[in-house]
Amino acid sequence: MKGLSEREIRLKKTLDNLYELYNNEKYILNDPIEFPHRYSNSEDILLVGFISALFSFGRVALFKAVLSRLFERLGSSPSRYLRAKQKSDILEVSRGLNYRFYSEDDIFTLLYTMSKILRESSLEDFFENIYRPNNPIEALSTLKTIMNRFFLEESGNLSSGLKFMFPDIQSNSASKRLMMFSRWMIRKDRVDFGIIKSTSPKNLIIPLDTHTAHIGRLLDMTLRKGNDLKCAIEITDFLRRFDELDPIRYDFSIAHIGISDGCRHKFIAGVCKDCLLKDFCNNR
Repeated sequence: MKGLSEREIRLKKTLDNLYELYNNEKYILNDPIEFPHRYSNSEDILLVGFISALFSFGRVALFKAVLSRLFERLGSSPSRYLRAKQKSDILEVSRGLNYRFYSEDDIFTLLYTMSKILRESSLEDFFENIYRPNNPIEALSTLKTIMNRFFLEESGNLSSGLKFMFPDIQSNSASKRLMMFSRWMIRKDRVDFGIIKSTSPKNLIIPLDTHTAHIGRLLDMTLRKGNDLKCAIEITDFLRRFDELDPIRYDFSIAHIGISDGCRHKFIAGVCKDCLLKDFCNNR
């Protein structure tokens, strides 16, 4: 904690307390990471985690309902199902499923692409190679290129939904969903899995959603107004001063102050009075 102000020392202690409070099953069940936690096989965890992360936008209840239907159709081992089944079977799995920007065809294309990858190699090897450069921006750029190549082979064009799945991180997109998948699979604790070993948690960038961005501003972690990659990096760099080897260990707890416990990003006496961060918040 060398070089930290008195306020920052107190804030770190509070964030550490919040980490212990939120990193448990209660909050997992109100988060898309609930889905990969249903499985024990690493291939299933990677596959289900990847798909779950790609659907994690909009209202939690809505995308979780679609994911529940999808994973029910894929059975007890989704990776084994996609590796073994034919194209026609995967078409049936996707039939009638859609969510926001993702059409039934988009969901089929994603599932069929994952089945191709599973037949060519293990998902663990696939993602280990993606993340090997130790640079999340480079890794996610490579992932976008590879996935889009598969998509084009199958569909001949990139629909708006397929484009949305893999945003252009080189154009300053925060790429929250893919940063979240990265956190899930690279970090290791009671919430995150730590399956991918080719890079370190110290290289991760916080998955920037509405909650983490607003709370980051309220705690003076960033001055940026836009929820972009530069904002995510600023918040990550602030948190790196608290934990150089695992700066985004605080992400899950910060996000769930909003997701689960109702932070409205403005002062509401009934909500704010019990918040552990109230002494540091600009809304006081």
